[in-house]
Amino acid sequence: MAGLGALPAAAQGDPVGGNGSTYYLNDEFSGSANTMFEYGSITDQVYFGDWDGDGSDTAMVQRGNQFFVRNSNSSGAADYSLSYGDPGDVVLVGDWDGDGVDTLTVRRGFTFYVKNSMESGVADTVINYGNPGDTVLVGDWNGDAIDTFTVRRDTTFYVKDSITSGVADYTFMYGNPGDSVLVGDWDGNLTDTLAVRRGITYFLRNSTTSGVADVEFGYGNPDDFAFTGDWNADSRDTIGVRRPPVYAPPAPTRPTGPAPAADVDCGDFSTHAQAQAWFAYYYPQYGDIAGLDADDDMTACEGLR
Repeated sequence: MAGLGALPAAAQGDPVGGNGSTYYLNDEFSGSANTMFEYGSITDQVYFGDWDGDGSDTAMVQRGNQFFVRNSNSSGAADYSLSYGDPGDVVLVGDWDGDGVDTLTVRRGFTFYVKNSMESGVADTVINYGNPGDTVLVGDWNGDAIDTFTVRRDTTFYVKDSITSGVADYTFMYGNPGDSVLVGDWDGNLTDTLAVRRGITYFLRNSTTSGVADVEFGYGNPDDFAFTGDWNADSRDTIGVRRPPVYAPPAPTRPTGPAPAADVDCGDFSTHAQAQAWFAYYYPQYGDIAGLDADDDMTACEGLR
């Protein structure tokens, strides 16, 4: 089977690719979503993690070095925000100290700056691992409740079982070089393993060893961006997708000419997705010229939800 080359999947702990502010979560390995919600802007960088230790993963959006955390998988404003790292940093999410709460790490080259609380401030731990060009995955590979790093090189995975500098504890192979790879605890045994995505088909493996998939199923659309998490606190990770908006502005690039009409209002849009797309298109150049974001939370026409 050919690997999926164009659409990345977000491994647990990695940012969700693509764009869109609508999320479809599936609590089973089946074809139908259990939960749909909207959060943030269509252009936001998005992560999922357990920010409050309740056992379920929820959304967080990043704008520069600001992070806006939501503690439920429902539409609404952020519950709180924090700052960490620099705007251009690569950000990873995991439970680095085993306290049941996911926090942030920023990666610069092969150096990782690990933060053990969802607060602004400096790193608690700094380590080096892998090479600057490696793809990095996050997971609890040995069931000790602490997330650590694995680096991927083609189909080989180099697993590190501690937040320390040094060489991999072991390696294994899985999938094809072009596969999109996800991480999760698919069977609830407290250890994370891999899945590969090809089109809308997911091939789940329940051990970090070479071999064939244990579970295979289809979910979502080909242009969805997939990610993983435990949405219902049942100790099993499943799949969610971020879906691009149906409505898109007519122009292919950011506006550089005259500003749009300021008399546009929420009544001119039939859905929240249309209003959010219009807002996200014009905001970088002109700000909220039409006054669609009444509470300055970067979410337009919330009454249309």
